[in-house]
Amino acid sequence: MMGTEKKSKAHSDKELAMAHVFPIDPATTDKAAEKDFWGKRRKQLAQRSPGETIFSNIMQLKFRMEDYLRSEYYDSALSFGYFLKAYIFALGKKNIEFAEDIGIQPTELSQLIHNHRDPKQEVLVRLEIHSNNNIPAIMWYRLVEKHKAHELMSDVALRKSARKHVKRHLEFSF
Repeated sequence: MMGTEKKSKAHSDKELAMAHVFPIDPATTDKAAEKDFWGKRRKQLAQRSPGETIFSNIMQLKFRMEDYLRSEYYDSALSFGYFLKAYIFALGKKNIEFAEDIGIQPTELSQLIHNHRDPKQEVLVRLEIHSNNNIPAIMWYRLVEKHKAHELMSDVALRKSARKHVKRHLEFSF
């Protein structure tokens, strides 16, 4: 037939795909080349400026936030406070210094980090401005919202208590 190519019988489609995606067989990887690669990588990282390091850390944090916010699952460890603490760490700042940067009291910052207080909208906007719009206020807000949604959906006592106040409800459900 014209326009069709003959497939090589020496390799299966899966083997050809794997060779394209992973051209090096991990079992035959040259250990010296791998060591050389990681040595060069460490050297490259050591030569980054403080600004490049902060930029890299902030972008990595933003991607982690986006991944978590896009996901369906809820993880109580990945709270607003967790990401705020990670943001401050990525900047290489102390909490008291960061609190001053965004114009809040260190005690308020501590309460936010430890999830003892929800952030005001002003704080969310200050975080956006502080990050030079790299991490928008809406991302910070969505972290708080994700926690609130989980609380609402899992609060059995609230549902039981609320049921007492509903006199009539629909006879059908979707």
